[in-house]
Amino acid sequence: MPFFLHIQVKQTDQSSSKTQFWFSFPPEMADSFCSFLLLHCPDKYGTDCCGGEGTSFSPSSTSADCTAPSVQDGSFVIVNGDDQDLPARAAYNQFLTPDKCSLNRQWEIVTVDEAKRRLSLSNLSSLAEQPLPSGCQESRLLKVPLIRRLMEFLPARAQGYPWLLVYSSELHGFALSTLYRHMAMFKDCMSPSLLVIRDTDEHTFGCVVNCLLAISDHFYGTGESLLFTDYPQFEVYRWTGANNYIVKGSGESLAFGAGNGVNGLWLDSDLYHGRTEPCETFDNRPLTQSTDFVISGVEAWCFRLND
Repeated sequence: MPFFLHIQVKQTDQSSSKTQFWFSFPPEMADSFCSFLLLHCPDKYGTDCCGGEGTSFSPSSTSADCTAPSVQDGSFVIVNGDDQDLPARAAYNQFLTPDKCSLNRQWEIVTVDEAKRRLSLSNLSSLAEQPLPSGCQESRLLKVPLIRRLMEFLPARAQGYPWLLVYSSELHGFALSTLYRHMAMFKDCMSPSLLVIRDTDEHTFGCVVNCLLAISDHFYGTGESLLFTDYPQFEVYRWTGANNYIVKGSGESLAFGAGNGVNGLWLDSDLYHGRTEPCETFDNRPLTQSTDFVISGVEAWCFRLND
């Protein structure tokens, strides 16, 4: 059964009327929605540390022997009061604004387990020392050096988690509809997507999108998305903020980035022909040697975030 959210909006003029909105969302999205409210509306939904009611944060019985965790990459930790592995109050206080009354909105909200996982990876002195994620070496298009480079630019919530080959042109045939179908079968709706393309000139390029790839009536995606290429050397093109034309899927094509009538990356329904041009969304140069290219292989990857 879905969860329902009821919102009442009062008019800013003298009218006393209120507008009501109802939203429904699946239960598996509840944690993510709660995190969104905590991040963007901490005064209303977050813990009030100035005397109001809220979640109680008390030091661990062993806190005298512990130090607050050094959380990397802007991670905010939601500490469970029953967790005896972290000094709760120290971990909580270090992420407050200077007035100690509201959550710092620059932080990302993650679980304690996720914070510990990121800390274990951050202790490795170089990217080359980090273990390769499970599953990634099944790729026929990505070599280990390129995998290691891409690991650095994946959304933080996917870094270190197992890779799952959702679609492969070698295994499933060349068809955009098949790619969509296999994406729809993947159960973790919070997983980012990694699309890898190799053309007949043996150049490898593609994109990282913050969500699963699907048919849509309009563009979707967030600023976590990017384009990448290995031609002539490894290069990443992040979202510029110029527009929100991240990705749009249809039965006829799949496009990434747009502006002035062109796409950063465009693929046809047969996954045979593609086109790449500079676009405002990513401020990219063409991702391969030729603006129009012929595809020799495609892989679509997702990530097992629940493992």
